[in-house]
Amino acid sequence: MRRSKRGALIGAKEPVFIIRPAFRRFGLDNLHVALMALVVILIAFAFALSTFKQGPTIYNCPYGVLNATNASAQSQCVQPRYNETQVLGAVESMIASYSSTNTSLALLSYYSLVNESSVSYVNGTDEWLAVVPYIDPQADNETFYLSMLISDKNLTLESAYLSTLRPVSYTKDRSVAYGAVSIFGVSPATDKAPYPVYLVVDPYALGAFKSILSAINASVSYGDRINMSYYFVFTPEYALRFYKGFGVNETQLLGYYLACASKQHNFFGFMKNLSIEYVGTPLSNLTLYQTAIGSGLDMASMDTCFGPEYDNATGKLDNQLNLIKYYGVTDTPIFIVNEKYFALPQTLGKALDYVMNTTKT
Repeated sequence: MRRSKRGALIGAKEPVFIIRPAFRRFGLDNLHVALMALVVILIAFAFALSTFKQGPTIYNCPYGVLNATNASAQSQCVQPRYNETQVLGAVESMIASYSSTNTSLALLSYYSLVNESSVSYVNGTDEWLAVVPYIDPQADNETFYLSMLISDKNLTLESAYLSTLRPVSYTKDRSVAYGAVSIFGVSPATDKAPYPVYLVVDPYALGAFKSILSAINASVSYGDRINMSYYFVFTPEYALRFYKGFGVNETQLLGYYLACASKQHNFFGFMKNLSIEYVGTPLSNLTLYQTAIGSGLDMASMDTCFGPEYDNATGKLDNQLNLIKYYGVTDTPIFIVNEKYFALPQTLGKALDYVMNTTKT
């Protein structure tokens, strides 16, 4: 290569300067533009968060949940007038009241598993829902459920889902366990064994003889833990219907024999033999006397047991009626356990177990 007059090499390439195109007005390249756009977006997002309305907070109330915007709104939680314990007490009384229906629902009083009941408040209706399991002895002892809506205003029954039939009248007694109804206003006789057990029965009532056999079996099974007594009463539903045709004395004679025989050791044998002769109507004195002898009863003791009241049926009847009036017995046969709990012949064992497990032994 040769040089020019100015000393430059002739034929050498001149340096190339690359100039990037400038942003129209501000002279910024694409990178700076992108950064500025990101800053603008972040500022807008922060502004949106600062002005966005706060969403509701969910608080757990004792009965349900509450949507609220601040903690002070928790005071808006529903506050029922009554609590679960009070409602369950009302349920127990309602169940016991079914004994007055004179239908198969009367069994609810004794076959309800009230200790396994569930009680919950129903928001928006001012009611409680109680679900009570019960065993139906007429359906192979299957477990069913009775659902009741109870007003929170005054603890009255609004509706029952098992049946629309309501109790005829409400009682203050309470179904407290399977097989046991607590008698209102009566205190237990004792808090330790032996517990007094009374069988109150019209000798002409349906199931009277079976109830007596249940009492005898319980005396054997529970031994010295219970003290069984028998009270034979004469009610309009059964015995009094025979007064006109058989006379008062002859009608009540069966009750006298049963009461006196119950004090002897061979009462079970007497009942077995008597059930062969009994056809649902009053038995003659001769038949009762011969059955007692054939059962090996001590007849001298029987005569002493009868006493002067043998010829005074009215006095005997009044004494028995005072007993059932005191306990509020409306139908027989019925057991009274520890002077505090009603039990059916079919549920006597359950009631005895309940008493023994809830008192000192």
